[in-house]
Amino acid sequence: MISQKGTSKKGEDEKGTALRELEEETGILHVKFQEGFREHISYSRERDDKKYHKDVCFYLAEVDADKITLSNEHKGFEWLTFRDALETVTYDNAKELLRKADEFLTME
Repeated sequence: MISQKGTSKKGEDEKGTALRELEEETGILHVKFQEGFREHISYSRERDDKKYHKDVCFYLAEVDADKITLSNEHKGFEWLTFRDALETVTYDNAKELLRKADEFLTME
């Protein structure tokens, strides 16, 4: 699942931003979007006594990646099955997002 969470640059659409962010944060270059799936979540968080609002768009995609090069923004990653991902994520909106993605993929 790919998210468009970063700030779009001039002329970028959501998917373009997601692709650029994915490359910058993981080194993944080859992506094939699963057409028809787009989900959106919003949340707020506080950091340094400031409140931040985030809007995130998620897409399903296949990637052909043997090597992942994480940016300094991240501590690690895992490739997980649906069940393992559902047990790993802690936020209800993330669990619901995974369920929607699984439902979408099993309907095809």
